[in-house]
Amino acid sequence: MGRIGGVEFSRLMLGGNLISGWAHSRDLRYFMAKVQKPWIAFKILAAGAIPPRTAFPYTVNGGADFMLVGMFDWQIEENSKLAKRVIEATACSTTSRTRPWYGVAT
Repeated sequence: MGRIGGVEFSRLMLGGNLISGWAHSRDLRYFMAKVQKPWIAFKILAAGAIPPRTAFPYTVNGGADFMLVGMFDWQIEENSKLAKRVIEATACSTTSRTRPWYGVAT
């Protein structure tokens, strides 16, 4: 459970895009750094406007524990390999990740 002012919550969904600023990326990262629950980032590619090579590291280093990514069938293999490399690099080194991992099997 979390609390904003006098309101208690168990889940928080914010719309928009983490990178392009629709959800005020800086504020979202700041808020989520204080939440000790798994974070699923979605719409991180902004309907193809942001390339995965930019979005994946930004999202993982920003503190998201999971990425929900829409893509075409011909993009799955390449994007899956990229996501795996980004997550492994972030988990195994000192990076600028803003929060500990939550909801990930260790």
